[in-house]
Amino acid sequence: MVMKMSELVEFKSVPENYAKEKSGVKPNTERTVPSDDPRFSSLNERQAKRIRIINAETKEYFERIITDITWWDGRFTISWRHLEEKQEAQNEAVCRTIASNPDSIEVGTPSKGGAVKLYGDFARPESFKLKIKNARELREIASRELGGGA
Repeated sequence: MVMKMSELVEFKSVPENYAKEKSGVKPNTERTVPSDDPRFSSLNERQAKRIRIINAETKEYFERIITDITWWDGRFTISWRHLEEKQEAQNEAVCRTIASNPDSIEVGTPSKGGAVKLYGDFARPESFKLKIKNARELREIASRELGGGA
C-alpha cells in the first residue's frame, strides 16, 4: 500500500511542545493553515491519515495515525493515537527502513500461502535479488513449520 502525499501532513513544533507531543502528554496539535496551503485541503477533506511532527530545532520527527480532525474558529485541531515505547521503536525502525529502501515489491496473496513485501533499492538489483531469495526461503520454512501452502 502506497501512501499518497495528501494522506501525510507535516508540521514543525518548538522543542517544548515536541517533547510533550512525542511522549503522549499532548497527543494533538492546533494549527492555523491558510486555505492556499496544500495541507488545508488534505485536512479539510479528511484525506490526511497520518501526521509527522518535526522538532523545529533538531529536525527529529515522529509520525502518528490521525484519530480526529476538528475545525473550529479558523483552526484545525489534529489528534492522534499515542504509541507505547515498544510500538514507537518498531514504528521508527520501519520508517528508517522504508526511507533508506524507497522501492518495494509485493509478491503473493494472503489466501495462497502468504504475501511478502520487500523494501530495497531498484538501483541495486543484486542486493534486492538477495532479499527476494532470502524471503522465499523464509516463506517456505514458515509454510512447513506453520502448516500453510507455499
